[in-house]
Amino acid sequence: MQNLWYKSLNKSVLTPPAKVFTICWAILYFLITVSFILYLKSGISKKDIIPIALFILGIILNFSWSYVFFVRHEILLSVFVIIGIILLLVPTIILFYKKRKISGLLLLPYLMWLLFALYLNFDIYIKNQ
Repeated sequence: MQNLWYKSLNKSVLTPPAKVFTICWAILYFLITVSFILYLKSGISKKDIIPIALFILGIILNFSWSYVFFVRHEILLSVFVIIGIILLLVPTIILFYKKRKISGLLLLPYLMWLLFALYLNFDIYIKNQ
């Protein structure tokens, strides 16, 4: 049912096939996980509460996007979910980078993908009002 709804939407010509989304997210989740593990392996202190909280909140928002978009069909709200993820991710990248450079760098492809996803999501909103 969700698939039929998504297929019926007018989308950007830049929208990749479903297989590309699957591959990209698998790679991104791997990079995100490695980034977080390396950050944690650097040792945790009280000052790490903020970057870890930002990271976890961003992941929770990330998982909520599918529900908002595919289940609720709330296209505009899903745009704001992506914006929220980005607003949490940017300081996370900076803070991770300050402590362990590779942890911050590993999150950059995720940021790039989110910016592309924001474009795609907003384009769907505009074309399907």
